[in-house]
Amino acid sequence: MTNTLKQQPGVQPNPFLARCEAYAPPVPETRITLRLDRNEGPPCDASLLDVLRTLDVETVRRYPDTVEVESLLARRFGLDPNRVLLTNGGDDAIERCCRAVLEPGRELLLPVPTFEMIPKRAALCGATITEVEWGAKPFPLDDLLDRAGPATSMIAIVTPNNPTGAVIAPRDIEQIAALNPNTLVLLDLAYVEFASDDPTALALAFPNVVVIRTFSKAYGIAGLRCGYALGSPAIIDWLRRVGNPYALSGPTLNVVKRLLDANLQPDGEYLKRIRTERVELEGFIDERGGRAASSQANFVFARFEDAEAIRVSLAKQGIAVRSFPTTPFLENGLRITCPGSELEFDRLRAALKLSIQEGVSS
Repeated sequence: MTNTLKQQPGVQPNPFLARCEAYAPPVPETRITLRLDRNEGPPCDASLLDVLRTLDVETVRRYPDTVEVESLLARRFGLDPNRVLLTNGGDDAIERCCRAVLEPGRELLLPVPTFEMIPKRAALCGATITEVEWGAKPFPLDDLLDRAGPATSMIAIVTPNNPTGAVIAPRDIEQIAALNPNTLVLLDLAYVEFASDDPTALALAFPNVVVIRTFSKAYGIAGLRCGYALGSPAIIDWLRRVGNPYALSGPTLNVVKRLLDANLQPDGEYLKRIRTERVELEGFIDERGGRAASSQANFVFARFEDAEAIRVSLAKQGIAVRSFPTTPFLENGLRITCPGSELEFDRLRAALKLSIQEGVSS
């Protein structure tokens, strides 16, 4: 993909900028009172807000140090601290992986559709991006393995996948890592708390796998921007070298320290509610002529005859959902975050029913 860059006389941009656009979430045309377009989690544990209320001046005055919090996180996973890196959200970890191993002449092998920031960051490194279609079918293991070659420097997999909610089987992760020992396998597990299986421990048995996780989704602190990477000591060292020296703020580190000190876990009732909602939402959509994909994330991806009309109708009712009108493999699709609330879920179903009926009758 090539875009036209604005010109600044006398200054020449990196030529790879033309391969990607700035991330710009769609802006709803009307006032939104229920945001189901960003996959944000539940309200966070109240004790975490208490941390923000009691911060001292030194926390804001001084540059932050991640050593203590990384050690606490390492203990949670039974790892040495040199295998853990805190990052400014999972996006920061993805960018670091790309910068660490990709360059012109090297290849990223990418099942698509996928999280849009992965190909953007790879493009800025000048890498070749080879896509393997992963739609409603099971994970395309054979296709991916067939396409991997000497130039393949990274394979990036998001599971549960964003935006489809599909998952890769643990045995497939093992095969990919074992058969490509000279390739960095980026395993993005941003939504793993909502899934049936957590492949973190299995994946980390392979020295060429980096696991990326986040506190943004199930823990409900997306606004604090804290993710992390887990991997071998060597690769984590690479990721430190290519990142900013103080990637997280002091307030963020204090909140995450409290979360880890108290061994807080995602709310079990909330997770149960999400798993129930997504099954009910899939059935609700299928019964009304849409085609919902089976999801293990906190959202449902569904195709409609006119997805954009449904998105607009929902927006007029104050509900934002995500559409992808120009993204390959995602045309006429909507990604709908499960609200995790009985009242809001009832509101979503009523609004969706009306929107679908309007589309049928128009």
